Amino acid sequence: MTPDGVAINTRQITTSVHIEDGETVVLGGVYEGDTLYEVNSVPWFADLPLVGWMFRKTTENEFKKELLIFITPKITKDSMKMR
Repeated sequence: MTPDGVAINTRQITTSVHIEDGETVVLGGVYEGDTLYEVNSVPWFADLPLVGWMFRKTTENEFKKELLIFITPKITKDSMKMR
């Protein structure tokens, strides 16, 4: 939530394709990545000078996501079918 309301993430892609009725096109290439660092340690011992590093462990995890959008257009010939 933000002071203005609900926060919405938006992404934009622009392309031009020519396909036949009923064929599927895949829009992709919208990537998102993140790195998560996690520190696990033994209380008090991890803060000791010179030997504290033996009592803590830092883990780094990388996450990558790709957004794929599948579009299949259908051309209707009768305007009543659209309702």
